[in-house]
Amino acid sequence: MKLLLNFISPQQEKNLNLGHLCLLLKNIFGVILLLSLIISIIAIPLNIRNEHLNKLYNLKNEAAAQIDDQTVTDDNGLNKKIETFNKIQNEYYDLSEILKTITTLVPEGITINRLKIDQENLIIFGKADTRQQLLSFKELLEKSGIFSEIKSPINNYLAENNVNFEISGKIKQ
Repeated sequence: MKLLLNFISPQQEKNLNLGHLCLLLKNIFGVILLLSLIISIIAIPLNIRNEHLNKLYNLKNEAAAQIDDQTVTDDNGLNKKIETFNKIQNEYYDLSEILKTITTLVPEGITINRLKIDQENLIIFGKADTRQQLLSFKELLEKSGIFSEIKSPINNYLAENNVNFEISGKIKQ
């Protein structure tokens, strides 16, 4: 059998229990305070580091945006150059092919003194032995398929021999 002896009064026991509870609460509060302090000590440098990383990130984004803007500007400039190049290519005539065609069309008795090619216009200056050779040459130019709107002034046909002539026309694209 067990005998229980109680040497303290119930009031003292209650006070003792309250004292233990207060001590326990003080210890818990102290631990919480200590943990908060440790977390704060760790968090402050992390916060500073985070701010530094944010600044670096923002600088990097600004630099990337500037590079993007410059790239767009460069692309626009390149596009303009390509458009200019394409325009030149579209207006380009293969002069060697034109000269080759003209030389194959020149009949016997025709001498070309000067040839003027300006964009799509062509002017041929020369001398024909006879008016008939000049008419033949004009007809060959018209039938060639490379030239259009072949014109020859009326004064080209006044002389029957040793005819100085000027023939103009357009180059077909």
